[in-house]
Amino acid sequence: PIVEKRILIDGSEAIVTHTQSDYELEGATKYEKDTVFIKNGNLFEVRTRFSEYSNHERVWDTLKFK
Repeated sequence: PIVEKRILIDGSEAIVTHTQSDYELEGATKYEKDTVFIKNGNLFEVRTRFSEYSNHERVWDTLKFK
């Protein structure tokens, strides 16, 4: 995986990655993002697939924990 950037999800640092592969040329993994973070001692992985980057951000922004 290639680290794209670090973001905050509900106050916890998260790492956004994507997979570099030959399939990317065919579009199979081009729009997929894997986001991982630890919240309250639990490891979370969120996988999204959107052509518009803002849709990924919308998902990340909606994640809230009580």
